[in-house]
Amino acid sequence: MVGWQIWKTRNDFVFNHNPIDLEKTMRNALEALCEFSELRIPLMVPMDNPTVEVNSTHWRAPDHGSFKMNCDVAVRRNGRDAMCSAILRDDKGKMVDG
Repeated sequence: MVGWQIWKTRNDFVFNHNPIDLEKTMRNALEALCEFSELRIPLMVPMDNPTVEVNSTHWRAPDHGSFKMNCDVAVRRNGRDAMCSAILRDDKGKMVDG
């Protein structure tokens, strides 16, 4: 949630020229995390016979001075529990947030 809020704040700065307020960004991230933790996401896809496609892709670093966020989601078969995670890395591959 923190990485997503940083991305949103960055876009607001770049595209709308609104100044960056780090305290507000972190407060919004915490509020979003609290809201998300209360959610129960229903399963939208029947899981009777799931298939998984596997391909061999490799992580590529973003341009110099940039960040890259990778995320994934998992849903339990009961359709009541879900988990998402994200990781934010810099151009050297160092984890910034996750």
